[in-house]
Amino acid sequence: MSQPTDPQPTDPAAGPVRRLRVRRSPRYEIFIGTGALLGLLIALVVGNTGPVDPQTGRAKLIGYLAMGLMLLGGLVGGVVAVALERFSRRSRIDGR
Repeated sequence: MSQPTDPQPTDPAAGPVRRLRVRRSPRYEIFIGTGALLGLLIALVVGNTGPVDPQTGRAKLIGYLAMGLMLLGGLVGGVVAVALERFSRRSRIDGR
């Protein structure tokens, strides 16, 4: 009789146990994008409800507010992501 060419699959549980560290880090682009989106929404609400200068118009006011608040929101989102990563370094999960 012929012998099989493929060896029999081994049971992974029978092998040596390796300890792994699971590191969960935040996705920076999601945090920065969410902060910028919140800044845009705040700019739209404030620009539409607040007083406006008749010489410049509401669209220019909303545009300037959107630029500033989107930058600020993105910055805050990035800071939150960095803070969460620092916290996740301290609380690592050991796995097998």
